[in-house]
Amino acid sequence: MEKADDTDGFQVGENVFALLPSAGGYAEFVAVNTVFLAPIPKNVSFEAAAAIPMAGLTALQPLINGMNIKKDDKILIHAASGGVGHYAVQIAKYLGAEVIATSSFRNRDFVMSLGADKHIDYQTENFWEVIKEVDFVLDTIGGQTLEHSIDVTKPGGTVISILPLTNENLMSKAKEKNVNLSLWGMQPKGEDLIFLADLIKKGFLYPRITKIYPFTSMTEAHKQIETRRTTGKIVVVV
Repeated sequence: MEKADDTDGFQVGENVFALLPSAGGYAEFVAVNTVFLAPIPKNVSFEAAAAIPMAGLTALQPLINGMNIKKDDKILIHAASGGVGHYAVQIAKYLGAEVIATSSFRNRDFVMSLGADKHIDYQTENFWEVIKEVDFVLDTIGGQTLEHSIDVTKPGGTVISILPLTNENLMSKAKEKNVNLSLWGMQPKGEDLIFLADLIKKGFLYPRITKIYPFTSMTEAHKQIETRRTTGKIVVVV
């Protein structure tokens, strides 16, 4: 990084990462307020650091601030092999929760390696028929998955979706069952990135990078994202 007049706490040439609060993520150089920055741990590559901010913060903030997960709480995490999901499993386990994770059978071993206690193959099993009375659900899918997530959450529990909630019937259903249902909007925050970086430094969290694309293959990278079948994250190198 280069140093401006108000960058106390950071040094010229220090490796940092951030989630930009505005457009410019594909730029080679960008000016960023230090409140969004965090130092990159020495054991983390630039590619790994690039894979952390958006998905990592999207997973962390609902678990910490929206659910306040404690030891032995039971949480259901959907799409656990995806970008947000694979971070959420690891963070929830770090916090001491019992983690139930959904993904395809193809990704079962990967999900279990993250620390999940139970795996549900969404292609062959209906999660609402095999589990019940969970404390929390992190929804990354929406639709019927979100509706059935309310069904398996115990009264007083919490369901948080990272997708827009447009169905008033779901809100009414959750209210009738005394389940807290909300949409969580991720916020760029340097101190949360520092927390994630510390977990990685200590070996409690690692980013799974499926593929690294050169900038000239940006089209292919976006097409891969659009499949919604990416395990972990993909990275574009400028």
